[in-house]
Amino acid sequence: MNSVQLIGRLTRDPDADHTTSGTAVTTFRLAIDRPAHNGADFVTIKTWERLAEVTSEHLARGRRVAVQGRLAHEEWIGSDGRRAERLTVVTDRVEFLDAPADAKRVPGDETVEGEAVTVGDRGQPAGQGAGRRGSPRAEPGAAA
Repeated sequence: MNSVQLIGRLTRDPDADHTTSGTAVTTFRLAIDRPAHNGADFVTIKTWERLAEVTSEHLARGRRVAVQGRLAHEEWIGSDGRRAERLTVVTDRVEFLDAPADAKRVPGDETVEGEAVTVGDRGQPAGQGAGRRGSPRAEPGAAA
């Protein structure tokens, strides 16, 4: 089983990008408090396709989120010619646990506080497209 659930705060604004084939990918880091105030752990989170677009638009440094996904191992050759690797969490669900600091509520605006954003295989919200729920995948050769 490869399943991860985390709650934390973004350490900086998300980094939105696209692969060479045009697939949206957003990366951000979460600070996850350790029990008994013994510091924090920092984890790199990746979102793909429609979920990447939503998270890059609605998240910012300091926002509190819950993520659900799977561990993914990435490796590459750095510009210095050395091999590098890391573990990331590839998410298929992000729940916004607080409102943005500068939120201004306007009737009819989209609500993101406390909402879970889940995206299915075809980049559509779960339940609106064909395929299994939430199985984003890294494209072969996608750089970290």
